[in-house]
Formats: sequence, C-alpha cells, structure tokens
Amino acid sequence: MMLQCIGMDYFKKYFSRDERRFTLVVTLLFIILLVFQNINGRFWMSDFKVFYHAAQAFVQGEPVYHRAFGLDSGNFKYSPFALLPFVPLSFLPYFYAKLIYYLICTCFISLTIIASKRIWDVLTIGQSQQNIYILVSMAIICGGHLFRELHLGNINLLVLYALLAVLSLTIKNKDKTAGLLFALVLLFKPHFIVLIPLLLLRRKWKMLLSMLIGLLIGFLIPALFVGFAKDFVLYSEWINAIIQHNNYFFDQQNTIHIILYNLFVKYILADPGAGFILFLISVVALGLLFFVLRNLKIESSSQDQQLAKADFTFEYLLIISLVPSLVLTDTEHFMYSMPLLAFILIYLFKSKNVKLIIISILAFFLYIGHMGDLLGNTSDLIADNGGLGIGNLFIIGICLYIFIIKKKELL
Repeated sequence: MMLQCIGMDYFKKYFSRDERRFTLVVTLLFIILLVFQNINGRFWMSDFKVFYHAAQAFVQGEPVYHRAFGLDSGNFKYSPFALLPFVPLSFLPYFYAKLIYYLICTCFISLTIIASKRIWDVLTIGQSQQNIYILVSMAIICGGHLFRELHLGNINLLVLYALLAVLSLTIKNKDKTAGLLFALVLLFKPHFIVLIPLLLLRRKWKMLLSMLIGLLIGFLIPALFVGFAKDFVLYSEWINAIIQHNNYFFDQQNTIHIILYNLFVKYILADPGAGFILFLISVVALGLLFFVLRNLKIESSSQDQQLAKADFTFEYLLIISLVPSLVLTDTEHFMYSMPLLAFILIYLFKSKNVKLIIISILAFFLYIGHMGDLLGNTSDLIADNGGLGIGNLFIIGICLYIFIIKKKELL
C-alpha cells in the first residue's frame, strides 16, 4: 500500500494531469490489445523470440550469429553486449518472458510520446502548454508503428526513449552521463553513429570521450562471461552479420535511394549500384553539414545559449529521423520521426496555418504506413511505391520550414 502511494505521488509530481490521463488510456488500450492477441493466437513477438533464444544460446555457449531463431529471417544482428539484458528473461518460459517484455514496452509508449513533446517545451523555439490533443494526435499518427513494434517485440521504442534521454542530458550539460548512455544506444543500434559528426561539430568533447569509455566497457563486459578470445570472435561475427544484412539493401522501398530511383533515376540508369547510394548519402551529408555550419555561424554572432540549445536539439532529432530513410530497416523504425511529429503538431495547434495543416495531413497519411483494412489494394500500392518513406521525407521538410520560420522570429 505504501509503495502504491509513493508511486502515485511520483506520477502526479512529474506528470501533468493531461499526461496522466493520456498514459492511463494508452496503457489500457495496449493491454486490451494484448488480451485480443492472445485470444486470436497472434501474440507472436517474433523479434523478441530472436533475443530470447539468442540469449539462451549465449548462456549455453552455442553459436549466436548466422543462425535463424524462429523465422527464416530471425538472425541476431546486435552486439554481444545487447544480449545481456535479455539473459534474465531467457531463464523464464517463453510466454512469461515475452509477456514481461510486452508490458515493459507498453509502459514506454506513453513515456516516449510524452518525452518527444517535452523536449520542445524546455526550448523557446517550441514552447507550448501541455496539451492532451497533441499527445493523442501523436499516438494516432504513430499508432501503426507502435502496434507493429509491440507485435514484433523489437527494441526501437526503448532505443528512441534512450536517444531522447541522451539529448535531454546534453541540453542540461550532463555530457559525461549522456556519453555513457549514447554508447549503450550504439551497442544496440550502431546506425546512430551518424550522430558523431554532429557531436564533433558541436565540440561535445566530454560526451565523446565518455562515449568511447562506454563502448570499451560494453566490449569488455561480455568477456567476463565468455573470455576475451570468445568475446572478440563474437564481435567479429556481429560486424559480419551487419554487412550481410545490408546486402539486401535494395529490397527496402522506403529509403530515399529507392524512392528517387523509382521516381526519376530508373529512366536513366538500368540498375542502382553502390555508387548511386554513396552519391545520395554524400548529398544528404553535405546538406546537413551546411545546415549545422550555418547555425553555428548565427550562434557565434548572437551569443544566445538558448538558441544554441534549440539548434542542437533540432539537428540531433533531424538526423535521427533520417536514419530509416537511409539504411535498410523495417517500417516500425520510422517511429524515430516521432519527436519531429511533436514539433509539427505544437506549431500547428498554435499557428492554425491552414495550408500547412493540409500538407501535414497528407504527410501524416503517408507516414501512418500500411492500412490494408481501410484502403485495400490502394494501401498495397502506396506501400510498394515507398509511401511511408515519402511521408517521412515530407515530415522532415515541413519541420525544416517551421524551424526556419521560428528562427527568423527569434533573431
């Protein structure tokens, strides 16, 4: 009873009334979903099954990489360190293990949506009152990705929350803690190494040093269980697994490379090669470099620390949202654009810009992803032609437009 009271006091202290109502409703909905999935025999969590059986294999000294756990495509593609949090669950019967993991992820749905909105509230450029309509809108727009995430039992939601925590710590000048947490993210999702150039440009030296220390610790910890030689072999196999996974790059219809190829380049080139991908990645990288350098130049002349924090926040979240548009991923990875959705919705609820509302609704419609139950074959047509990826690029473009407008108002 006392613990329950303490928990409620904490909930009321750190969450607004709107946030508490939102959390309770969303949690209840996903618990109802859990019940129906069990009734319908669809409580599969295929991705969690990979983590679960890979952790068992690790404990038993069996091969972890280059073997299918469950589905034919169910290969473990994460670092040896990423196995460790799943080791305790691997001692439980599979049903109870996946049930616990599902409930953990359910808790983080509301936390991540709230954190995505809050990250803008502390900055002048995105300041707004807590508004349940923004939170509900985010849940609806991201609902398909969140449902798929929990249905598969992946780690993207937890990684996104960790990335937001890294950003929050950095804004509060807690660079050492932020670096250690960022190292943890990289050990689960090395895609986010793309943030390192931003940290270099922003001279986050303490954070980068702390990140390197964290990566070293992450490398050494599995060695405590399997020895240094075996640990080195495991990390080598992990790198090889990542390389093999990306051999199927052109199977992904939602990357910027395939979208542009299907729209324009296929009429010029018969087959997109590695050169085409490298060219587009270079163009995107140069565009981001120019954007960051321009922000740094403006900051140096204004000496406004709040503006510098706002710029870094936007740059950081912009890069995160671009990751699923640049690498081979599944559709639920596009939830990494959730913080940008919050930014758009905060602006739209305040500005009432009708033209931008219409454009945003179109972007949100594409971003929602596969809607076969509502649209039938039309949904397949949208999905097969990279509609989700196009929607994500629209969202990024809208955010850039809003950011430039808001920045002009501040200067």
